[in-house]
Amino acid sequence: MSEKAYIKTFLYVWFYILGVSLIVLLVGDGFAAVSFFLGALVNVMLTSHNYRSSMRAAEEDPDRLQRVAVRNMIFRYLFYAFILLYAFINADLNPYLTFFGFLSFKLTMLAVYAFSSRKEEDAG
Repeated sequence: MSEKAYIKTFLYVWFYILGVSLIVLLVGDGFAAVSFFLGALVNVMLTSHNYRSSMRAAEEDPDRLQRVAVRNMIFRYLFYAFILLYAFINADLNPYLTFFGFLSFKLTMLAVYAFSSRKEEDAG
C-alpha cells in the first residue's frame, strides 16, 4: 500500500503545485508564483531522482543502497541550499515561497497516505 501511495503522489503533486501556483499568482504577483513553482519543481525533480536511483541500487546491489541513500541526501540538501541562496540573492524571488515549494511533495504525500489509509479502513 505505501509504495503504491508514494507513486500516486508523483501524479497528485502536480495538481497541488498548479493549484497553489495559481492561487499565489492571483493573490501575489508573477514572481511570487515563480518562487513557489521553482521550489516545488526542484523538490519533485530531486525526489524523483532519489526514488529512481534508490530503486535501481536496491535491485542491482542491495549492499550499495546505503551509500546511494547518503549520496542522494547530501546532493539533495546541497541543491536545496543552492536554490534557496539563489532565491535570497535574487531580489525578485521570494525565498519563503521557494521554501514552501520544497514542502510540496511531502504535503501531498501526507494527504495521499491519509486518504489511502482512510479508504482501506472503510473497505476493511
